[in-house]
Amino acid sequence: MPPQICITRDNISVEVDGVLYMTVMEPQKASYGVGNYRTAAIQLSQTTMRSVIGKLELDRTFEERETINSEIINAVDKASAPWGVKVNRYEVKNITPPQSIKDAMEKRKRAERERRALIAEFEGDKTAWTAPVRSSSTAPTGRPARSMNCPQGPWSGWWSGLTLRVEPASGPPAPTGGLEL
Repeated sequence: MPPQICITRDNISVEVDGVLYMTVMEPQKASYGVGNYRTAAIQLSQTTMRSVIGKLELDRTFEERETINSEIINAVDKASAPWGVKVNRYEVKNITPPQSIKDAMEKRKRAERERRALIAEFEGDKTAWTAPVRSSSTAPTGRPARSMNCPQGPWSGWWSGLTLRVEPASGPPAPTGGLEL
């Protein structure tokens, strides 16, 4: 079938084409029952396809190909029975939305991927900040060093993995102001 424009339930125009397979069961009926059974079957499948696509929203048209195919087969097979023609199969070949809709769908997919990545990153930061601090290291003076977690907040990702080691005040003065990074 040639491509044709169909309008979905959410008023988006899509170009749809398909393939119709049929068998002539009774040649006499196919010759005399209808003027041209091929043209009649194609036109009937096109109108049925427009009707079925019109009941679906754009997102569902990609998911419901099997439903679209079976509804077209049933309608055309029922109508073509008096013509001595049996419809074997119908397949939606392509569903092509306009370029503006493709761009919008791509932006939505990209935003969803970025959202999932941010959630995963924040979950990792949350896990890192809520994990207990273990200080088994010692300061250069031989005394245990104390670790200090940075506060949570919008800049907490910048502090990820940073541990401040504070030496006791009675130790020797450090050239970096007492902080070792």
